[in-house]
Formats: sequence, C-alpha cells, structure tokens
Amino acid sequence: MDHSPSNSPSSGAAAPPTILVVDDEPSIAGLCRAFLQQEGFHVLDADGSSAALKICTRHEGPIDLLLTDLVLPPPGF
Repeated sequence: MDHSPSNSPSSGAAAPPTILVVDDEPSIAGLCRAFLQQEGFHVLDADGSSAALKICTRHEGPIDLLLTDLVLPPPGF
C-alpha cells in the first residue's frame, strides 16, 4: 500500500499530509519547504519554537509530521 502523496490532485482525494517545518535558519527552512511542496505535501513553517507552538494551537486539522532543527532556543527566549 502506497502512502506517499500524489503530485496530481484527483477528485475526492484526501488532503495531502501536513508537515510543520521549524528552523531558525531561513535558507534551510526555505529549502525544506520547497522540496516538500514539490513532493505534494502541505507545509507549515515557523522560525522558532514560539511560532511553532502558535501554529500548533491555531492550525485546524492534523499536523502529520514535525521536522525541526535539533537546537532551537526555548519558547519566549
């Protein structure tokens, strides 16, 4: 069974998986966003942990994957 997103929309198809990209380096976040969108994913992005927490509380629907920098300042820092 193939669970990869489709690049071509079809009628009645489920929404693509949503990935939250969190990185304080704009070039890395942009590269991740571009690659993931090209592969058909819905991408949310945040420039830090505080922004990511806001997105998580405000986003309607599931966030299927969190892709994050391992070293980020704590929220409110």
